[in-house]
Amino acid sequence: MSIQEGTEKKSKITIQSVDRALNIVEFIANNNGNYGLSEISRSLNLNKATTYGLLSTLEQHKYIELNSETKRYQLGLYLAELAIRAENFLDVRSIAKPYMEQLAVKYAASIHLGIESENEVLYVEVSKYNFVLPIVCQINSRLPFYCTGVGKAILAFWPEDQIDKYITSQKLIAKTPYTITSGQKLKQELLQIRSNGYAIENEENQLGVISISAPIFSLNGTVAAGISIGLIKAILTDELKQQIIADILDCSQKISKEMGYKL
Repeated sequence: MSIQEGTEKKSKITIQSVDRALNIVEFIANNNGNYGLSEISRSLNLNKATTYGLLSTLEQHKYIELNSETKRYQLGLYLAELAIRAENFLDVRSIAKPYMEQLAVKYAASIHLGIESENEVLYVEVSKYNFVLPIVCQINSRLPFYCTGVGKAILAFWPEDQIDKYITSQKLIAKTPYTITSGQKLKQELLQIRSNGYAIENEENQLGVISISAPIFSLNGTVAAGISIGLIKAILTDELKQQIIADILDCSQKISKEMGYKL
């Protein structure tokens, strides 16, 4: 096979009718329940007959629905079902691991990926590079939410009523002199974390250890996990801290995007 043949074989082909149908779905998604046949036809520069045929086909497959009262189109429930199926296939561990390994090599540090499990952080992936924190944090180990970077990064992006329920139901036991044991102070810090987009755990779980974390969001916009870098506090300069914050945010955003989250 020649180079030209190989190039042609790999070139992408666009089917016009499919392209138009997908454009209609996207248009309806962005204007859910606001437009009928005429408006959709005009907005997408398609004739009415073509638009009607595409809408009818999409409706038959339950991708869209026609409101019988308003005569306007909205997304169908089948799309929600497909979204759930897609999310189930996304594995945050496999998506995050390459980014974690890059961070581990760059900072010769320990990188952790944690999810919520029974109001605790369950660590599902750990990447290390010539460095082991003086705390046992392995895959499948658990630590409290309130005194870990990953935990606070996840907790901060819960709905407010869920945060309140967590704080009132948990006994905030001091792990070190720096652990936050006041529900009010913890809530204030969570608000700051939500504003900043990242969390810092400063010797709150183990003396001499600091971690910088960021949340990872799923397809439906909820927080799915947290990623953190753990270091010995003595080596953390202000310059290094700002660099790590930028990198951890960049990685968390890229992972979230691959999880289907629209930034």
